[in-house]
Amino acid sequence: MRKESYGLSEAERNDLAAFYETTRDRTAAMICRLLGVSFAEHRALAEDLTQEVWLKVIRYKSRFIGQPEELRWGSLVMMIHNVVSNYRRHAAKIRFTSYEDEDGEPPPGGEEDTGPEGVLLREERAEAVRRAVDALPSPAREIVIERYYFERSYAEIGAMFGIKRATVGTILHRSLEKIGKEIGEDGEENE
Repeated sequence: MRKESYGLSEAERNDLAAFYETTRDRTAAMICRLLGVSFAEHRALAEDLTQEVWLKVIRYKSRFIGQPEELRWGSLVMMIHNVVSNYRRHAAKIRFTSYEDEDGEPPPGGEEDTGPEGVLLREERAEAVRRAVDALPSPAREIVIERYYFERSYAEIGAMFGIKRATVGTILHRSLEKIGKEIGEDGEENE
């Protein structure tokens, strides 16, 4: 099988491959965060969208090859946002085209889950949670992301951050309280 070069020298291909290896997991994590889903439950979607991002990276390779790390990350983040926005737009069109199952019944999940209003409400809640998580100080934000987006255990997170398992629990508890106060129990953001 012939390996595509995409008009790149071997050094440029190696540079992009190294950038991919160092950013692949963070790209998938950011996609999950923007979509408000966990990586463990939506791994295939995260991997598909990550692949789509990297196809764009190859297409716009001049933004990455030989550029400083900050510019690379800025371009990558912009591409991630664009891919997620396109996915949401496409998914919304699909959801709005059919409100009923084949048997004429509304989909399961209650009335609040059906129709454009339910979709909009869920997306607004997810956005409020994302903003609240983003507002957390570091490393609490990263610990929440590792626990709830990647579904890592307290022990795994403790090992990653060099802290005790109990400390992970305390940080998560305080962070969740802060998020709860930020968005309120009804899912509406508090001013």
